[in-house]
Amino acid sequence: MHAVGEKMRATLFVAIDKSGEMMSPFLVFKGTPNGRIEKKELVTFSKDAFYCCQKNAWCDEKVMIHWIDTAFKAWVQMRRAQYPGVTPLPCHGCSHSAFLRSVVNRIENMGCDVLFIPAGCTYLCQPVDVGMNRPLKRGAQNSSGSVDEGARY
Repeated sequence: MHAVGEKMRATLFVAIDKSGEMMSPFLVFKGTPNGRIEKKELVTFSKDAFYCCQKNAWCDEKVMIHWIDTAFKAWVQMRRAQYPGVTPLPCHGCSHSAFLRSVVNRIENMGCDVLFIPAGCTYLCQPVDVGMNRPLKRGAQNSSGSVDEGARY
């Protein structure tokens, strides 16, 4: 899915609710939104996950809105079907920012509450980051010999 000599990049959203149930994965690939990769390749991928493209494979406002409208919405609908009357409470580990208002509004318009995690405490609510992402990045580094310099550990 990439040209010779070009870095292949992707961001994986993995979210697990407090019962231990994993939401459908959401993958963001480096590419042009609504471009060739989205229109011709991502449509052939597994229907058990959600996908999109972003210029740098980063999580920006448009990607967050897409995640809310696809993966998060599907999870909310499933949880409401299983537990009528229960309002899911997503845990959002970002600080307040300008773009975040549109993201928060989108989630709240689905009837959910947004909880902000105090600075310095995100690791307490993000076991996936510690338990899955770190080993995954280390495995990628060991198999390829390098990891993107922007990768965080």
